[in-house]
Amino acid sequence: MSSAQESTAMPLAEALSNVFVELARGGLPQSVRTTTCLHITDALGIGLAARRTELAAQVEAAERAASGDGPCRLIGGGKASALAAAFTNGSLIHILDFDDIHDFGRLHPAACVLPAALAAADLAPCSDELLIDAVALGTELMVRLGVLCAPQGDGPGSDWFLTQLFGYLGATVAAGVVMQFDAARLTSALGLAYMQLAGGKQAGFGTGATSRAIYPAFGAQGGMHAALLARAGVTGPAGGLDGAAGMFRIYLGGLPDEKSRAKLLDFSTWHLLDVDIKPWPSCRLSHPYIAVALAARADGIPEQGRIDVAVNASAARLCHPLTQRQCPQTLQDAK
Repeated sequence: MSSAQESTAMPLAEALSNVFVELARGGLPQSVRTTTCLHITDALGIGLAARRTELAAQVEAAERAASGDGPCRLIGGGKASALAAAFTNGSLIHILDFDDIHDFGRLHPAACVLPAALAAADLAPCSDELLIDAVALGTELMVRLGVLCAPQGDGPGSDWFLTQLFGYLGATVAAGVVMQFDAARLTSALGLAYMQLAGGKQAGFGTGATSRAIYPAFGAQGGMHAALLARAGVTGPAGGLDGAAGMFRIYLGGLPDEKSRAKLLDFSTWHLLDVDIKPWPSCRLSHPYIAVALAARADGIPEQGRIDVAVNASAARLCHPLTQRQCPQTLQDAK
């Protein structure tokens, strides 16, 4: 990231909006649509499996108390307002920690993007193709931003749940594409999403908080909220991403350089094709150790008196306090 003075170029949100509107108008590559459909199916199945958990019931009760019923469908049945549906469905998709992930960007796109797209589609019915493309474009934005930051346990991006931080933006794009925003309205919506940005990571570093299982839902709901405000005519700041007090400066230590900006706007390749579907319902950082343990058991390795386990910087931050991690009190702490 660069700490250079504010660029005189077109605001990044406006440039991205121009690209997204053009891509949505022309339709996306079949490989992108096929991959997106797979991830939509995966997310809906995971959300359905989570519907009977205690945490899901708590979230649904809270959201109904906040905004009551509405026209937007919930995974597993029932309807709620657009904002309640976005939050509830975002929670359902992530509660089991089984949702898709982009490894290099360290984020979970489906839990933010899909709920906003589905809620928007219940308000403004669209074709299946446009819904798929909306999910794909929101996902792609999240992943590109994640790749740009590439948090590895240190640096400014490592103290944020990038899923949540960038989820506001990805969800906004998904909802805006479903509602067929033009570039100016989508730019405004991204500015309104910027005004809600959050994603502090303490729920992951600490123990005892079940809210770690629902943090993507804030991005899903915030993106839907931004889109609804923009649709009603509220205008947001065009410089929400790269302005003097924009996201990159406030949250990520400085502006992207010109090369990084160009990569964000170059859609000759699609990073969403690298989003992976989890084999196990736990934090991705635990997966190498699960794989090794399963391989060791399959190979019949004799019991050892001692096994030393090394972790990278990102995983190390999730291993403390060690006593509580070794005897977890919540499902989230165990993952």
